[in-house]
Amino acid sequence: MGWGVDVLRDDGPPHDSPLHGRARRWLSATWPGPSHAVPTTPPPGFGHAWTAPGAFRRAQVFFDIHRRIMPVRAASGPSLVHWTYPLPLWMPGACNIYTVHDLIPLLHPALTPIAPARFQRILRAVLHRADHVVTVSEATRADIVRHFGMPASRVTNAYEPVDVSGAGPCTLHGHFLVCGTIEPRKNIARLLAAYRASGARAPLVLAGPDGWCAAEALAGSDVRPLDAMPLGGTQDHAHGGIWRAPWLPRPALLALMRDARAVLFPSLAEGFGLPIAEAMALGVPVLTSQGGATEEVAGGAALLVDPYDDAALAAGIAALDRDADLCGRLRTAGLSRTEAFAATACTARLARIYESVLAGAPMA
Repeated sequence: MGWGVDVLRDDGPPHDSPLHGRARRWLSATWPGPSHAVPTTPPPGFGHAWTAPGAFRRAQVFFDIHRRIMPVRAASGPSLVHWTYPLPLWMPGACNIYTVHDLIPLLHPALTPIAPARFQRILRAVLHRADHVVTVSEATRADIVRHFGMPASRVTNAYEPVDVSGAGPCTLHGHFLVCGTIEPRKNIARLLAAYRASGARAPLVLAGPDGWCAAEALAGSDVRPLDAMPLGGTQDHAHGGIWRAPWLPRPALLALMRDARAVLFPSLAEGFGLPIAEAMALGVPVLTSQGGATEEVAGGAALLVDPYDDAALAAGIAALDRDADLCGRLRTAGLSRTEAFAATACTARLARIYESVLAGAPMA
């Protein structure tokens, strides 16, 4: 946008440090006053930087003790602070904007280990303090307005920018790709069962680390390491089965997505669903869930299924495995859809939000 960008760091002690203990955080958080940020050397590309040592962790304990979000004061601080996650922090003297990605702990508590009651208390306090709230989908925006009774003019969807540049080489071709943390809301156990029932010839590749309850999601599945797959075996669908890479660097992940037959993303709950937009931007067909943010992001350019319907999920996988015409239509539609997530479009939306907040004018 051409704006000067500063950074706030907490520069707290490492996790294995004796200064990192919970008791120490509780002791420091009993003081009801603010955390003070002091100037520090900015990273490359930033105008100014402040550090408030341990503030991000201390803020959580501060909220538990005092039931309010913790102020962070900085001399000659910025005119606007964009908290890109609803941390229980705010900066007096600046306009405070918060991004809320989703309300999954409140609307789908069984799908996350986050305590819903505490999450709601923090979010209510943050929303009360916020000059404006940014979401990454209209679905989440509607959830916030409905659940918390916020005026619609104080909540704006900016979507997420999609950048798929920098893909590296790939030795796999024609596979199904599932990318993301292995956790209950990603619907992995049902997806694996549906893949086996589909009779698909293309192999299924899971790319992502273990998350909450990963062992349960993978239980009973014959998942083999991706680096053990025979080289060149996927070009003609000669080798099916389920393969996994727990973590990949960004260029390798993009390459694996670019050369996939389709990306499968039948998630049970999302605030946006970045792999949907990334796959479409790379010209890769997508299967994803009906309803909510996933259907919104797909925008009519993906194959939609009921994520709780095993038979429908298996049928969708089978169709993508066998129907070249379907895949071709989805590629074309997906490339057109991702114009909404171009960096220029997202930048323009954020600029309007910032300018409106700084001017004190409500958003339309």
